[in-house]
Amino acid sequence: MVLVTIDSGKVGAFAEGLDEWVESVRSQRKNVHSVLTTWWTTPPVPETETYLSETSQIELSSVSLNEIAKGLKDRLEFAVQKNSDGKYTYYLPEDVEDNPENVKKYNIDAKDKAEKDCDELGEATSSKDGRSQRTGRSVDEILEDMKANENNPIYADSYISYCGGAEGYLKYYNLMKNSVVRITGNDSATPRFSRMLATATQDEGRGRELAQQFGEAAKKEDHEQDSRVGALNRLLRSEDAANGPRFGTTFLVDLGGILEDCPLPTERTMDNPNDIPGAHDPLSGVMCAMARNPEASAKYLAPTDESGNINEEAGKSRWNKLKNRTHRDDGSIFEFTDVMRSASTLRNDPTLGARSTWASARAVEYAASPENAQLLDKHPEMKKNLSVVLANCRKEIHEIANGGSGKDLNLTPIGGMDETDGKKETMKAALYNIMDDEDAARTVSAAVAFYGKEEAGKADGSVSLERIQAKYGELSADHAFLSKIAQQRVDDINAKNEKEAAEHKAAVKSSANLVSGAFFVVAGAAATVATGGNVPLGFTAGAGIAQVVTNETINAYMDEPDSESGKRKNVDVQSLTPEKIVDRMQSQAYVEAAQAGVIPGAELPTGGDEQLKYKSEDGQGNVIWDYWVKKDADGRNVVNLPPIITSEVSESVHDWKNDAVKKGSPETQKAFTDIDNTIGTNVKAAEDRATMRKPA
Repeated sequence: MVLVTIDSGKVGAFAEGLDEWVESVRSQRKNVHSVLTTWWTTPPVPETETYLSETSQIELSSVSLNEIAKGLKDRLEFAVQKNSDGKYTYYLPEDVEDNPENVKKYNIDAKDKAEKDCDELGEATSSKDGRSQRTGRSVDEILEDMKANENNPIYADSYISYCGGAEGYLKYYNLMKNSVVRITGNDSATPRFSRMLATATQDEGRGRELAQQFGEAAKKEDHEQDSRVGALNRLLRSEDAANGPRFGTTFLVDLGGILEDCPLPTERTMDNPNDIPGAHDPLSGVMCAMARNPEASAKYLAPTDESGNINEEAGKSRWNKLKNRTHRDDGSIFEFTDVMRSASTLRNDPTLGARSTWASARAVEYAASPENAQLLDKHPEMKKNLSVVLANCRKEIHEIANGGSGKDLNLTPIGGMDETDGKKETMKAALYNIMDDEDAARTVSAAVAFYGKEEAGKADGSVSLERIQAKYGELSADHAFLSKIAQQRVDDINAKNEKEAAEHKAAVKSSANLVSGAFFVVAGAAATVATGGNVPLGFTAGAGIAQVVTNETINAYMDEPDSESGKRKNVDVQSLTPEKIVDRMQSQAYVEAAQAGVIPGAELPTGGDEQLKYKSEDGQGNVIWDYWVKKDADGRNVVNLPPIITSEVSESVHDWKNDAVKKGSPETQKAFTDIDNTIGTNVKAAEDRATMRKPA
């Protein structure tokens, strides 16, 4: 979208000046031509006609300049006609030529069309045959035409204005929605009215002004308030709460600020049923739309002062308001965590990174708070949202698991604890409170594994035995830390629910192994030494994680149709235990170190040896056999580990390692022992760090 702003005084003066200058040139051309053709029978300059006649290049250029001046005047006239607020702009779609015809089409004509479509839709929905009296168009035909124009800000803004502004638009939408459902049998009006509102609220348009108008309409206390609140919530939620249109950032931030203090309407209306979450909560729809706009989420949850610094006092005040909203339908309580999720995705953004990090820290504290534990247990979706926040704090989790402080988040220490340990306990408490949810456990563990493999310790790219030991030692610590926290959570739940049905306890117990499963899918895949593998689960180094990692996500990656898919399918990630993860980490470290040549006296086994076989599949799903070391075209041994190491492969790697130790020197044995000791020591230390402490 291109929105052109016109300075009416300067453009008008320039166009007039251009016309005057062209007329001066034209007058001079005519005068010279007249002198040369009337004073001499044969003009002294043979090219007189060529240079000075009505068909000369000078005249043709003058005509072109006149057309340019006219085009500028036309644009100015269209902008003035379209705007009544003194702001002269016109709109053009991307890749559309900026000429007077298109300016008229997408501005003046669009404004007229919006008003006609609005009138005709009202006619069609109130007529017996469901058609407009003017054109005979049906309701569906009118809505389809609205769909073709809903992304034009002039059309959208004109439609809202023609309805009478915010209050009229909400009332008209409610009327049309109910009528369209009655006539067509489906709610095809909501997507159209929602997308028009989204288009009109963009920052380059009237976002701030419309936020004020719609905020006042929702807050106005009368017998129709609930109807307007319901309409606004449905428009902001749209037909798809997760993937609906993106509303303007300033519009959402300002509207959230207006409505965060607005209580529920005291009366209920028939046209606002409880068919959507938080139907009667004035803030619910804003939060839902904000969750689809990370910039708005970060700006709303982390307000700044006039200098652009985070205003912690204002921010904490806002968070307290949001936490203390006690509306009985809990709409905005759930969506509050969805906004946290959205805001956390921008931690590495050059502009909003600091605000995203501040909001993420407050979200971690929210997840850690004992006051919210029952609420989180009641609403699993909140745990899933908070798991994404924690996934975007993967760096700090990795640091804490490995003995660091995770200082970048600057968490508030959990009650009664000292500054350093208290901040770590806050992170642990947040993990503890959400890790009994299967998707939450997958999300956090996958993200931390990805950080350990792809984002940590990438400073210079050098390879040494010490670096490989550190990498797999830290990865093992990450896994042990998360597994220990998850196991404590599961043990506490099982102890509390000792008398509940056995199947419930079995289901809860199984969730602890999901940490191992998801962690291994990511850590194992990223550890592919020979092929480089695919980046698992769509994660990108340095980027925010936006969505929960579900069982379907894991399965889709395992079954992904590429050359490595068969090698992944033969791993039962659900049955992986912490002990098996340590075993796999050792295998990966052994092979990576041997391939890098940093283990004295240890050589890779002979490629293609029968002892190196593992089960795989070809592109058609047929079982084939592969080898974790192969011969390349030059006869050299090269590593060919599957993206995710199976039990058989790990056992084979350990057999090779044991044989290498027997045949090798003391230095060989020491190198392998150092790898094992580093991993084992880090696991024990991480488990100790993960042990939950009770606040004083």
